[in-house]
Amino acid sequence: MHYTIFELDQYRNHVMSWFRRIFCRLHLQHCHRCRERLTSLRLDVSRRVN
Repeated sequence: MHYTIFELDQYRNHVMSWFRRIFCRLHLQHCHRCRERLTSLRLDVSRRVN
C-alpha cells in the first residue's frame, strides 16, 4: 500500500489524525517511493513560496 499525494499532503500539513500519522510515519521509514513523493511535495511548495 502506498499513500496518495492527498494523504501525504495531509501528513505534511499535520492535518492527518494522530493515529493515522503514526502509521504513515512508520510506512515512510520503509517506503522509498512515498518518501520521494513527500519530498517532492515539500519542494513544490517551497518553489511556489520563493
